[in-house]
Amino acid sequence: MAVDGLGALALGSLFDRIGIWTMVLATIASAAAAPLVFLGNLLLAVIGMACWGVGTGAQDSVMRATISRLAPQRRRATAFGIMNAVYGVAWFAGSVVLGVLYDLSLVAVVLTSALLQVAALPIFVRLAAREA
Repeated sequence: MAVDGLGALALGSLFDRIGIWTMVLATIASAAAAPLVFLGNLLLAVIGMACWGVGTGAQDSVMRATISRLAPQRRRATAFGIMNAVYGVAWFAGSVVLGVLYDLSLVAVVLTSALLQVAALPIFVRLAAREA
């Protein structure tokens, strides 16, 4: 939570300078969390937890700022509602998938977690390029 809070502040400041590219950087950091936490030693696990905190800090700050930039002012409340609904459903579905995989293979959990986060990168890159 400390990394989440500090990360949200730092990423928010970075977002003010480089825009949606901040989500690209935060997603890369967050994608490293599962491999570091589950496949490394204690030090790598701590670094992985910090990477996860960076990701949640981005979700708490930069994702909302991104919605504000992308949605027209008269539709922002609807955009936030849609974003939160999709986010919640995706978080639940991802938790179910990772929970099932955890019973089968820890490596499958790590790969699925990292790959799903990396899959978001082209979307963020496209949005960032469009914003520029």
